[in-house]
Amino acid sequence: YVSVMKLEVFVFYQEWKEAIELVRKAGNVRQFLTALFTSVRYTFLEALTYLKAAQSSSGWKKRQMKKCAHKAMQLIRGWAKNGNVNVVHYLHILDAELAVLQGKNKKAKKSFNAAIATSRRHGFLQDSALAHELASAYFKAQGDDYWRNYHIECSRACYQEWGCVGKVEQLFISESGTTKVEVTDDKADEVTILSDGKRSAGTSALISSRDLLLEGYRT
Repeated sequence: YVSVMKLEVFVFYQEWKEAIELVRKAGNVRQFLTALFTSVRYTFLEALTYLKAAQSSSGWKKRQMKKCAHKAMQLIRGWAKNGNVNVVHYLHILDAELAVLQGKNKKAKKSFNAAIATSRRHGFLQDSALAHELASAYFKAQGDDYWRNYHIECSRACYQEWGCVGKVEQLFISESGTTKVEVTDDKADEVTILSDGKRSAGTSALISSRDLLLEGYRT
């Protein structure tokens, strides 16, 4: 469970180096996870981490990371085939990042759009925000400032709606270099992380920064 939540934080803050180190060190965490939604969430985060690692690697290491990602993705495809609609947006996000890895730009754009729409429709607002953020990074790499800015603004709006002002501030700082964030909610400096991604179930932790999150998940 601790590994799952730490990985959630690293992905949440786009810290891919720390994420891949955790995944490689943790091994097969799924055998210790009794809750299905936690196992599913970890598998998604694991696959995404492997794909991002593959994108920044070359040669044998790139092939190894891609193979590990494919293995995790196959598990998710199996759950989707068995009727778990809550993993469909996971597959769209992963398909988008796989397309990025393979240089399939048309497929990447189509999958990012599908990921954003599906996650929003199924009530996973934070994953819609994540998909927008990943799409923004993709368009930045493509040199497309219009769609880069569009997706980062949409990501900020989704995180704001979800109540994650800490993340909104991080995005604001990364784009503008300032720390000013307009806050109207008296609890807007708190971020809610749920183990299954929804507010209706799972274990939540109210935090105000990445450091506090990681401190809370230390063993």
